[in-house]
Amino acid sequence: VALAVPLVPKRRSPSSCESRGDDYAPRFTCFGEAMLRYIPDPDGDKLPLTSPFVKRWLRGCGGAELNVTVSLSRLGWGGRAKWISVVPEGVLGDDFLDLLGQAYPDGKGS
Repeated sequence: VALAVPLVPKRRSPSSCESRGDDYAPRFTCFGEAMLRYIPDPDGDKLPLTSPFVKRWLRGCGGAELNVTVSLSRLGWGGRAKWISVVPEGVLGDDFLDLLGQAYPDGKGS
């Protein structure tokens, strides 16, 4: 009598895999760039109309690949949805990483 042993474990929902720390839990990794965007605050106090300057800016970050991993994390994938890219050093990179941490539900940006 021959016995067949499956190489792939039985499928489980992502939440049950994550809670058990299963090595076979599904993972999703995106590679791509993201953008840091600053736009004038439409409700902020503006300087006189003759001035080209704005007192307050709104900031945001995004990009298709980044948006996918943030959305998956919010749907329960947690640290199994990863985004890989290059972020510049300095103030802009730090600002971007701060916004990124706020976007993920765990606050880590993982």
